[in-house]
Amino acid sequence: MYIPAAYRADSPEIAAAIMSRHPFATLISSDASGPVATHIPLRYDASRGSQGSLFGHVARSNSHAALFTADRPTLAIFHGPHAYVSPTWYVDHPAVPTWNHVSVHIHGTIRVISDPAELHHQLRLLVETFESGPGAWSMDSVPPEFLQRMAAGVVAFELSIDRIETQCKLSQKRSGADQSQVQQALRETGRPDELAVAAWMESYPLPPSMP
Repeated sequence: MYIPAAYRADSPEIAAAIMSRHPFATLISSDASGPVATHIPLRYDASRGSQGSLFGHVARSNSHAALFTADRPTLAIFHGPHAYVSPTWYVDHPAVPTWNHVSVHIHGTIRVISDPAELHHQLRLLVETFESGPGAWSMDSVPPEFLQRMAAGVVAFELSIDRIETQCKLSQKRSGADQSQVQQALRETGRPDELAVAAWMESYPLPPSMP
């Protein structure tokens, strides 16, 4: 990923925040005919290896699963909040429009999870990551035979991380006055992505606090 020096974020905390708060990623591999992409949630586990691992699964009928081999590089892209920035928001002129955003590229290789016990453990962890509160769904709420049949229809994997690239383009090249004006204008829209970008601008180089 092309990252100008002003926008490069080398903090593992920043990367982890983007991956955990925006887990619906784009997984990309390549075969002889070109790139293959699948959009799936991925769970980040920082405790695995030197840089952590990602865990996820695809439908067994998805041809992408055939590319899950240890000798084939894989890329996972996490898109954080993003927003259009109008030059009319700036104090300093002339200026042109741009787009603020945060994103993470994860490079690594994949290991298919074939052990049934490990598969069920990873599926359970994924469910528990997103289910919470009273009435939360649990894998224990369905018959084991049904769960086994559903699990047989997926290919689960661990993506061991070799390299993390994080970009936080948050008006760092603009003056302090311009940055304040952009934050104010983004908040005035009231839209979720714009509010999230404003929060990142305010908190950076730390991730914003969760609401």
